[in-house]
Amino acid sequence: MAVTLAQFLEKIHPSWLALAQPFLAHLGPRVWLDDGVLQQEVLLHPFPEVQLNLFGHELEGMSCTCENQDPVCEHIVAVCLALRDSAEEAL
Repeated sequence: MAVTLAQFLEKIHPSWLALAQPFLAHLGPRVWLDDGVLQQEVLLHPFPEVQLNLFGHELEGMSCTCENQDPVCEHIVAVCLALRDSAEEAL
C-alpha cells in the first residue's frame, strides 16, 4: 500500500527522527530527477545509497545500502526529511 511522503513521516517514531537529524547536515540542497530516479545531493562520503520509489506523490517503496537490516533506517528518514523540506521550500 503506497502512502504519501507526509503520511510516511507522520508514522516515524520520534527516536528515528532523532537518529536521522545528524545526517541532514550532510545532505545538500539539490534534489533532481535523473531518468525517472530522484537524486539527492550528498556532501558526506561514503553515504549509503538510498532509493525512494515515488509514483506521483506516493511513496511505493524504499531501500538503503547501509548495514541496518530494518525496513527503514536513519538514512531513509533523513532523505525523506530533506525531500520534504526541499519540496516545501519550492512552494
